[in-house]
Amino acid sequence: MRVEKKNGSTGTLYWTGTGSEATSESDLAGTDKEEYIFFGAERIARRDVATNAVHYYFSDHLGAASIVTNASGGIEDESDYYPYGGEMVITATAPQNYKFTGKERDAESGLDDFGARFHASALGRFMTPDWDAKPVTVPYAKFGDPQTLNLYSYVENAPVNRADADGHEENHSGVCDSSGPCASDKELADQTQKLKLQTTGYTGSSYNMTAAGVVLTQTQHTETYDSQTGVRTTTDTTTTATFRTDAGHEGQFSGATTQTQTVTAKLGDPSSVRVGDTGVQKIRFGQATQALGANLMDKASQFAIGTSPFFARAVASDARSHPYKYAFYGVEAAAAFTPLPEAYAAYEGVKAFGEASFAAWHLAWDLGW
Repeated sequence: MRVEKKNGSTGTLYWTGTGSEATSESDLAGTDKEEYIFFGAERIARRDVATNAVHYYFSDHLGAASIVTNASGGIEDESDYYPYGGEMVITATAPQNYKFTGKERDAESGLDDFGARFHASALGRFMTPDWDAKPVTVPYAKFGDPQTLNLYSYVENAPVNRADADGHEENHSGVCDSSGPCASDKELADQTQKLKLQTTGYTGSSYNMTAAGVVLTQTQHTETYDSQTGVRTTTDTTTTATFRTDAGHEGQFSGATTQTQTVTAKLGDPSSVRVGDTGVQKIRFGQATQALGANLMDKASQFAIGTSPFFARAVASDARSHPYKYAFYGVEAAAAFTPLPEAYAAYEGVKAFGEASFAAWHLAWDLGW
């Protein structure tokens, strides 16, 4: 936090309130020159003590003072900024020092004071490497993100929608958009928590005939990579449900199991591999339905009924008991697929088919089918 700037015999003293931003500035003798008004941690107005003139600040989504007006709304200072802070002056009838992302730009050097370090907008980087109060290998680095290993970079080289709060890489003010100011650190943490976890996966299902019946098996495979810690987690969950095929119980649910295996490892560190296994656990019908889905469970039950040897025997027995019914079905199917190229033959065929169908219907009626 800057408290004094001195250039020969002249300079400025900075007086702060509860935050780190100066609410007033004075000369080296302590005589007030400017007073600043803040709202929501953003500079919104300035009063020149000598003339009592009031100026209003209008900032963009990164906090840069794009427009400064007088008390009547007339534009006194207007500038656009390049991504790394280069200024394109449009109007400068009453120049002021607080420019890119609201930080003070020193006229002597052209550098922006970010608190911990000075930023050079012409170079798009900080003038000194990032540092930490505690001894660390690489200050504020996230080893899963190579951009953070550059200790001179500004907001990990993403200046269009991010702004640095105090000159430390970790403490940028957040993700910004055109709808409002930068997010707070907590909001940023919530957003980056979602972004840093990259998850992929797939689900596969199959039906198998076993001595116990039809077994429905579903495997869910997911891989999650945390770009901040470099840890990859692989999870495989296998759920099975069995349906009976024995006589009198065709399609009935007989049991279900689930098993989850998890492997975690940090990239480049074989010693970090950890394996977890819940073992095979029995689950109830409701739990199996929730895991596998009612549709797959119903299909497995119907498959167990259709593939049961007793189902085939029941159909054969019914055919022996009602031969004319199955004979009629066969004649009807054969007639439907018999080619009759000539029109007369087609007419005779349709006529013969109709007579045969009528006779079969009478026979079925007489037999009481």
